[in-house]
Amino acid sequence: MARLLTVLLICLGLAACVTATPAPPPAASPRTAGPATAALLPWHTNDQAVSRVAWDQLTACLTRTGVFVFTPRTSVEQAVRDQGVDVHKIFGPSDAEFKAVGQALDVQYVLGGAFTVLKSLTFSGWRKDITSDIRLHHGNNGQEAGYWRSNTGFTWTRTETAIDAGKMSESAINNMCAQIIAPGAF
Repeated sequence: MARLLTVLLICLGLAACVTATPAPPPAASPRTAGPATAALLPWHTNDQAVSRVAWDQLTACLTRTGVFVFTPRTSVEQAVRDQGVDVHKIFGPSDAEFKAVGQALDVQYVLGGAFTVLKSLTFSGWRKDITSDIRLHHGNNGQEAGYWRSNTGFTWTRTETAIDAGKMSESAINNMCAQIIAPGAF
């Protein structure tokens, strides 16, 4: 029994060692044809405040890296309402709904997906992991052109980062941005 307790305490001690840092912002990787026009739909989310900041972070990163030029959020939200698109459906908007928004806004691409804050109790407080899924569709025909996922759930980080949804969100978004701007991603 003492041996089992010792092993358990060692495992818990090692689990408390959080040393890695969040993902840094990716370097610029402009497209040879120049930035494409795009619209990022409001995300299906369980935390509107953190999701809104993450939406701004992703659009800023993809704009800064020269991949996309985004339609303003208010215009996208209006097009979503006008087209009757339900971004909260379990599997997200259909290809036809992506096409409708793309044509209404006259953009080359439409991005949409889910952004979730997952809370888990740790010895140092509530860890706030982020799971983000993004689908990229052609604006003219609604066909899917790419899919990316970022999840901080299996990453080691400093305690002050792990319990801050904003910092975890920034790490997830930087990872997502790096995936999207990678050569051959779409």
